[in-house]
Amino acid sequence: MARYQVILAYDGSGFSGSQRQANSRTVQGEFEKALRKLGWSGKSVIMAGRTDTGVHATGQVAAFDFEWAHAAEKLLKALNADLPSDLAVKSLRPAAADFHPRFDAVSRKYCYKLSCEPIRDPLRERYAWRIWPSLDGKALKQNAGLFLGTHDFAAFGSPT
Repeated sequence: MARYQVILAYDGSGFSGSQRQANSRTVQGEFEKALRKLGWSGKSVIMAGRTDTGVHATGQVAAFDFEWAHAAEKLLKALNADLPSDLAVKSLRPAAADFHPRFDAVSRKYCYKLSCEPIRDPLRERYAWRIWPSLDGKALKQNAGLFLGTHDFAAFGSPT
C-alpha cells in the first residue's frame, strides 16, 4: 500500500466546503467517490485543511493510501477522468508513509481578489469581491506591509 500526495484545484461555487458532510456535496466527498470508482477502499482522504462553502482553491493538499499497480501518472489521469468538471487533480506523487498534509505543511497562502468597479461583471463575480466606491490605493500601499511576514496563528487552531 502506497501513500499518495495530491494537489487539488476546485471552483468552490458548487461545494458546501471541502470537508466531507453527510448530506452535502463537498470536495472530499467527490474526490473519494472518484477514488472508489478506481477500487479504493479507504475510509477517508486526509486533507490539509478545510474551506468554507463557495471557497475556491488552486493548491489544496490531500493524501490517501492506495494499492495501485500502475504509474502515478496513470492514477492522476484516471482520477481526473472521473472527477466532476469543477474539481481536478493538478499533481499526484508517491509520498512517505507518514506524510500528513496538515501537520507537514510549512506554509499556507491565501489570495483575496477585489474588483473596484461601479457595475458588476458577471464573469468576475464568482472569483472577486466587488466593492464600490473604489478603495484608496495610496492608503492600501501604506498599510500593505502589515500583512507581510511570518505570523503565528496558533490561537486560531488546536494544538497538535
